[in-house]
Amino acid sequence: MKLKLLIFTLFVFIFAVRATCTVTVSVSEGSKDNPVYIYYDGTAFDDIPYTDYTSDEWYYEIDGVNASSSYYIDLYNLNGDVDLEVFTDADFTNQVCNGTNSGTNTESCLATASGTSLFIRVVYMGNSSGADYSIDVY
Repeated sequence: MKLKLLIFTLFVFIFAVRATCTVTVSVSEGSKDNPVYIYYDGTAFDDIPYTDYTSDEWYYEIDGVNASSSYYIDLYNLNGDVDLEVFTDADFTNQVCNGTNSGTNTESCLATASGTSLFIRVVYMGNSSGADYSIDVY
C-alpha cells in the first residue's frame, strides 16, 4: 500500500510540475514586467515571427538603439487585428507612437528613442485571443 501511495504521489508531483511549465508558456511573448528582449545591432532586421494564442497583449524590448535616433517599427504578416504601441520607458507609460490600422493591415509608426531601448506593446483587438505577426525595425 505504501508503494502505491508513493507512486501516486510521485505521479501527482510530476503532473503538477508539468502544469506549472504549461502556465509559464502562456507569457512566452513577454509581459509588462518581463518583455521579450530583442537586440538591435544597428542593421535592419525583419521577419521575426511571433505567435501566442494565450494572451491579448504582448510586450517587447528592442535594445541597442541610439538615443535621439528615429526608427520605424512595423507589424506585418498579420492574421488578426492588432494595434502597435511604442514606448521609451520600461513602465510602458511614455508612448511615442502607435499604429491603429484595422484588420490585417500592416501596423507602422516612427519612434524616436530617448535612450538605448524602445519598448513595444502589441494589443490584440479581435473577438478571440491570439494573432500571428512579424516585427520589423529599421
